[in-house]
Amino acid sequence: MKRFAFVVLLMLLCPLIACDGQENNNVEFDAAVQPTDRSDPWDDSPGDFDDDDDNDDNDPGDDDAPFNPAEKGPYEVGNTTRIFIDPTRVDFWGERELMTEIWYPAAPEAAQMEVDTVDQFLGQYIDLLATIFGLLLPEEELQNFYAPTRSVRDAPIAAGGPWPVVVFGHGNGGVRFQNMHLCEHLASHGFVVLSCDHTGNAAVSPLPSGLIIFNPIAMPFEFFWRQSDLSFLIDAADWLNEYDPEGVFTGKIDAERCAVGGHSFGGVAAQEQTKHDQRIQAMFSLAGFSFPFAFDQIQAPGLFFWGWEDHTLIDLNVVQATQAYEKWPQTKVWVSVNDAGHYSWTDVCDLVPTLMGSGDGCGEGERLEDGSPFNFVPNETMYDLMNYYVTSFLAWALRGDDMWESLTTNVYPEQINMYWSIQ
Repeated sequence: MKRFAFVVLLMLLCPLIACDGQENNNVEFDAAVQPTDRSDPWDDSPGDFDDDDDNDDNDPGDDDAPFNPAEKGPYEVGNTTRIFIDPTRVDFWGERELMTEIWYPAAPEAAQMEVDTVDQFLGQYIDLLATIFGLLLPEEELQNFYAPTRSVRDAPIAAGGPWPVVVFGHGNGGVRFQNMHLCEHLASHGFVVLSCDHTGNAAVSPLPSGLIIFNPIAMPFEFFWRQSDLSFLIDAADWLNEYDPEGVFTGKIDAERCAVGGHSFGGVAAQEQTKHDQRIQAMFSLAGFSFPFAFDQIQAPGLFFWGWEDHTLIDLNVVQATQAYEKWPQTKVWVSVNDAGHYSWTDVCDLVPTLMGSGDGCGEGERLEDGSPFNFVPNETMYDLMNYYVTSFLAWALRGDDMWESLTTNVYPEQINMYWSIQ
């Protein structure tokens, strides 16, 4: 109910805020081969990415330490925000414009730098959005907007690379930073992760030209737009490796080794687009499903997660999810978790549990089977579980690491009640 009220509030305020932004001075490139990129979405000053003073001799190499997917990797973590515009596609707001967060391996000196805070993902709109959320959330949850992350904004990038690419899609009405723990963890292990606000389907897309809010009318279109967004961000990653105007990612990204994944609607889009984009070499889905078509086109392995107390997708989509797993023609792993709800697979319980996860992943809930009370799996346990299996899977699929035994071992038997793997 509160989630619905939040959407209504934003829709009422939309005429006031949709155009209340600074001018979007994008750098123009040849649209036929490159996405348009605005390197700094919050102001017009050049990015501070000078790495001349870095002591890169101390940057970790691939073989410095044994690979442990459960622990933070050998790299510090940086994050930066870019905007990519696809001039070949048009949505309700003009050319398809995606506010995109990038998490990446950072140089050792990032450990001594101040970490980013959640409010930085919302930029110039933080005060407005805090006011709106303040009408719906208790004060202690509102303070989560200013909580520290585990990455350093615009940190100097690590020596080494190029690193594999992971493109992540948020859920319906989610945001690009809704799975920060997972994205940061992957970056610490040598992956470059891109996650965008799927404009119109994100709760908010804080673009410089205006704040675009979740639009339920766009839902039928977003099914196709979001799939194309995933492939477009693979293109964007490849372009950054060749032409990054800031020089940060030049020579640092290997877009030929790429995976897609997502939560809920993002997991649906990831599965569907894997049927159509043969560049995708691995797919993982957090509480998502696929439609029963075109499975013969899939060439990538898949990792599937499910929570048995999912009050959003409920039983019907359990059937769809398991059938999608069964039809997946390549190597695949299924992990299902007792006492996990729909939002257990996100960072929502650390951000706005009252608005998004209450009764479906955060705190107390009622069982789908009989309505009896229980406690959802603690969010820290879910972070550990996702970090372990997703990192193992991507290291195996994209880097060729010898991780199959780790990937197919139930290391959380108290939570994981069903584990299938087919190679």
